[in-house]
Amino acid sequence: MNIPVSEKLKIYREMRSMTQKELADRAGINLSTIKKYETNLLNPKPNQLKKLADALGVSIYMFMDFEVNTLG
Repeated sequence: MNIPVSEKLKIYREMRSMTQKELADRAGINLSTIKKYETNLLNPKPNQLKKLADALGVSIYMFMDFEVNTLG
């Protein structure tokens, strides 16, 4: 199941009882940008995603979906 980064970001933030402003401050990212990420108006670039993951205390890989296909 593919969950968009926007939803994952909001879930992880809320799990830590953080406001968007707190996340913005901890990650060093503009509040307006955080809002755009969470409403799926903008997708974070890898360097921004790393900052968000660090601020939330999760691995950057938590935001990525991997699909494994088998042959045969």
